[in-house]
Amino acid sequence: MSSNQVKNYYEIMEVEPHAEQSEIKKSYHRLAHKFHPDISTEENAEQKFQEINEAYEVLKNPHRRFIHDSATFKSSVSQSWFSAKKNTFIHNVNKHKIKISANKLNRDSIMQSKIPLLLMGIFVLILSAITIVFLFTIEQVGQGHKQIQTAILEGDKTAIATFENTDIETQKQIIADKNVSQAVVNIYLQDPDKSIFYQLETYDNIVENIILTDTYPTLIAYYKPQIQTAVKQNNFNEAISLLETFKKKYPESQELDDLYAEIQNKKQQRLAVLTKQYTNCLEQTAEPLLNRINCVALARQKIIKIGTSLPTDDLNLQAMYIEGIKYSFIEKDYQQAEKLLSEWKNALPNPSEEREQLQHNLSLYKQRKNITTDLSGYDKEKIITRLGQLITAKELQLELFSISEVQDNLLRYHIDEALELVLLKENVAINTKTIVLLEQLLNVARNSKRYQSNKVSAPWYSSNKEPTSVKKTKPGIANLLQQCRKHFESKRLTTGNSGNALSCYRKILKQDSGNLDAIAGLNAIAKRYKLWAENALQQNKLKKVKSHIAGLAKVNPNSKTIASLKKRLNKAIAKKEYESKKIQPKVTEIKPIPEKNVAKPIEVQETKKIEKVEVKEESCSECSCSKLLKQLSMGVKPLTKIQNKFFQNKCR
Repeated sequence: MSSNQVKNYYEIMEVEPHAEQSEIKKSYHRLAHKFHPDISTEENAEQKFQEINEAYEVLKNPHRRFIHDSATFKSSVSQSWFSAKKNTFIHNVNKHKIKISANKLNRDSIMQSKIPLLLMGIFVLILSAITIVFLFTIEQVGQGHKQIQTAILEGDKTAIATFENTDIETQKQIIADKNVSQAVVNIYLQDPDKSIFYQLETYDNIVENIILTDTYPTLIAYYKPQIQTAVKQNNFNEAISLLETFKKKYPESQELDDLYAEIQNKKQQRLAVLTKQYTNCLEQTAEPLLNRINCVALARQKIIKIGTSLPTDDLNLQAMYIEGIKYSFIEKDYQQAEKLLSEWKNALPNPSEEREQLQHNLSLYKQRKNITTDLSGYDKEKIITRLGQLITAKELQLELFSISEVQDNLLRYHIDEALELVLLKENVAINTKTIVLLEQLLNVARNSKRYQSNKVSAPWYSSNKEPTSVKKTKPGIANLLQQCRKHFESKRLTTGNSGNALSCYRKILKQDSGNLDAIAGLNAIAKRYKLWAENALQQNKLKKVKSHIAGLAKVNPNSKTIASLKKRLNKAIAKKEYESKKIQPKVTEIKPIPEKNVAKPIEVQETKKIEKVEVKEESCSECSCSKLLKQLSMGVKPLTKIQNKFFQNKCR
């Protein structure tokens, strides 16, 4: 057998080309038993056994059998034609030789008379061969179509692949049987991942239309229940999309037109019901807020599911989410707040500054313990950072500021910062009243019961982030620093029966010449005397100015501030003397008046008037802690003695 010659598996299996599968299978068992290498005595039994298995594997598969039949047919046709032409040619040549040898003399005449007959004979032989080949081809093709049809009807997916790869005319012949078109559709419907309409579009339009025409009842029976189920579940988009695809394939179907109109009508009815439900949710103001939020969000989801677009910036729902999240903050239900934020983002996916801000605030609430620690500590950078974060988180700010430790620490921190600014910026013109108010407020905070504790706090004048007197000094010096601070806060700066701050800090410096707290304390005393002197100058209390300058000289006799204060003091004294000489009081003679009609002196009337005012101040009926604290912090006017007394007794 030549290399290009195709094996004839029918001859190997000893069956006819049109044999049924049952006959092929029966022949295989007989031959396999006969040529099995373990029991056979035939020559080349092993090779024959392999050929039998190879032939059976091809012939039992309709797709492979069809390909083999096509190849065998082409080979047999070409060989038959070649053999026929060859035999005819040899026969004619031999016949021609015999006639030439019998009558050489009449060669020309014989050739002239026999050549036409020879050509006619050749033509007849060729025509006969073509006819035989054509008839055989029709028989073979018919057998191949029948095999594919049978395999498709049996649900063989391999046969479907063969059917898809054949030419259009062959496909038309295979689906000439409507049952085959039905079987093709049934096989395609078993694959839910691919739309049947998409799979049918791979065929030529003629073949696709034939299949669609034959299988309309099957397709409508398959898809109509799915469309109706989608409508019941409010998936109108899915139902309409599927139906529109269906209608493109059957544009003249009245049944599909009626079904489309029915679905559109149901969609409008359902939309009207859900729109009313959405409105009712908004109007149920007596319901709990979370219930209203869920009601509105659910109504929106159903409306969108139907296929109707809604604005992505629903202000009603957004306002309710904001209110619900803030309420969760108040209730400290941070899990609920996180859930609402997530639902808000899903329902209204557009970017929202309010949502981002609340998300930021939620992160602050989760770390409120750390924030409380920072606000109660001495790290100024942390305090500044936390205060900046709390600007937008008002609810958390109120919660943290109500903690006594945070409240006192922040009060001291702000006043200390203000006083440091005032005292360090000597060239800045600051209202003296502001300085007095800050100092007064600081004293109130320091005298507060909540301020008293066993903890050693960093001095307000110290720039250290943490109390260095505890961490960096010996226990003896630490105790002295506490005593110095008490002297300082009690205004025993340079004098005092029980000691004073100046002597105390100098005692520390004798033991530790580089102690930063002691040096800072001396600077603070000098700044305090300067502050008092400037305050006295503004109030024109010149004797006190002299006293404060003398105190400043005790602390630092080389201070440049002393000369400046003395210069200002001399100007104030000269001005006062000038004004006393310039203004002379007028003396008016008062005529004697009878005692009965003597009017009360003006001074008495003014005194009584003042007394009434003082009585009114003593009652302090309009005093309240919040008002007085606001008055102090805003610096509008200083507290009166009565207000200060009320603040000390009631607001600590």
